[in-house]
Amino acid sequence: MFEKVSPILDVGDLKRHQIAAWSGLQQHVIDKAIGQWRGRLRACVRTDGNTSNIYYDNINSLFTYYC
Repeated sequence: MFEKVSPILDVGDLKRHQIAAWSGLQQHVIDKAIGQWRGRLRACVRTDGNTSNIYYDNINSLFTYYC
């Protein structure tokens, strides 16, 4: 799914890694994520502040399913 990359050396290198990762995503994956954002955000709010695990689980499952 993702290719192995070298360690990140500085902020500029981090930006290059991010651009490379985002450019590898298909547009339908991005569109689907945007379309589901409101419902996912509501689910996070309903957890009374425990959003970090919910957010990670939602994003992880979305990319695992579509990539």
